[in-house]
Amino acid sequence: GWVHLLYFLGTGILWVLPAMWLVSWMLKPDRQDRD
Repeated sequence: GWVHLLYFLGTGILWVLPAMWLVSWMLKPDRQDRD
């Protein structure tokens, strides 16, 4: 139903935003300097 769809979209966004931030943080070239 619509509730399930809205729940899926809501949790999806809440998961994608931090995931995208984490990926962009991991792909930073300056992180390689630490190694």
